[in-house]
Amino acid sequence: MCTVPAASGAASVRVWHITSRGWDPWTERPLPEVARVAYPLVLPTKEGDLKDGSSRGRFAELDALRALAVTIVVWGHSVQTEIGFGQFKIGGYHAVLLFFVISGFLITGILLDVRSAWARRGDSRWSGLAAFYVRRFLRIFPIYYFGLLAAFTLMRATVQGEMRWHLTYLSNWHFAYNGTFGFSSVAHLWSLGVEEQFYLLWPWFVLFLPEYALPWTLAGMILTGPVSRLALGILGFNDLSVWITTPTVLDALGLGCLLAYLWRKTSSADRFARWAVILALVLGGLYEGMTVFDTPAYARDALKLIPLALFCMWLVHRASRGFTGWTGRLLRARPLVYVGKISYAIYLLHTLTVNLIETRIGSSLPVFGQPGLPLFVAVMVITVGAASLSWRFFEQPINSLKDRFPYAQRFQPFEEKVALEGSNVVHSRKNSA
Repeated sequence: MCTVPAASGAASVRVWHITSRGWDPWTERPLPEVARVAYPLVLPTKEGDLKDGSSRGRFAELDALRALAVTIVVWGHSVQTEIGFGQFKIGGYHAVLLFFVISGFLITGILLDVRSAWARRGDSRWSGLAAFYVRRFLRIFPIYYFGLLAAFTLMRATVQGEMRWHLTYLSNWHFAYNGTFGFSSVAHLWSLGVEEQFYLLWPWFVLFLPEYALPWTLAGMILTGPVSRLALGILGFNDLSVWITTPTVLDALGLGCLLAYLWRKTSSADRFARWAVILALVLGGLYEGMTVFDTPAYARDALKLIPLALFCMWLVHRASRGFTGWTGRLLRARPLVYVGKISYAIYLLHTLTVNLIETRIGSSLPVFGQPGLPLFVAVMVITVGAASLSWRFFEQPINSLKDRFPYAQRFQPFEEKVALEGSNVVHSRKNSA
């Protein structure tokens, strides 16, 4: 990295050379060696700010967080207990909230980067929107529908009546309407329904709203979570409606989106993340006080998720910046990062694996026929193995097709001269021979 001094009174400019990272931010693939040397990404910044969070290479620790989250989910469904001590415990639902914050952060970051590229290059917003949907389709749909096919084939009698809800990513609304998850092998699909509904709607807001409206939209999105939980509780809806419908978890998704916005549009991401932890502690104490004084359940439910979502926001921010010391070394450990990379398939397949082991193997080996550590170990071994095969022979080949649908045209190698006029950054480009 080098810093280009600005004219008097102007912000400095950090020039982040792709040489150190080697990723094309538009195709999310390695750049040719010549492009790594020739293409700089120039970002006007304020002192102390770091707004370049588009590099995939910087986010290995987020994969590690995914690995930890999916392990907690598998633990909850196979051991059927939460992890922790005293009153400080985390379970599968808490881990899913971490997934939501990560998704909000990464997806919004991509969309904001694409929006900025359109402003610079004059590309069509509609073509970029289409590219986003195609790339999401290639990453999510094939393995999702393969998992549904497996569940339908192996457990047809129990899932066929509700299959239309899962095929259309409306599982969460189906479960909320019935007030029960029903068959356990597809219960976890509620969270994938939430994420797909988010992917479907959120790009329209980020890409087409005026710039000044984005902060207000993010604030409204975050407030929708507790307000909708409060409203549903007051109106007497069932518990699942309060916890798994899309509006009721928008605060977790919205905090991830806000973090991405702060990374790219302000110099306050680090400061905000620190205050998020303080606010999480204050709100957590308030929630405990409400419990002690027997405050109505609907009021507690409105507040309950916010402290954890704020902490997850801080955790995602720190992991994206990079932890130091032993924490950083742990989160950058290759096995953990790899499990995070294949965590989507692990999450998708693990409940079916739990059910199959309990029903097909548990009868002859009782130790696997009931919740406990042996069942957890067996499920992890089988699902990690299956997810590895899926990634190598199914998901990765399909993912490679995303190169055909870039958000913008691939950058061509060029020499770039950076000139400053007041506080503006002017790019003079010359195509290389």
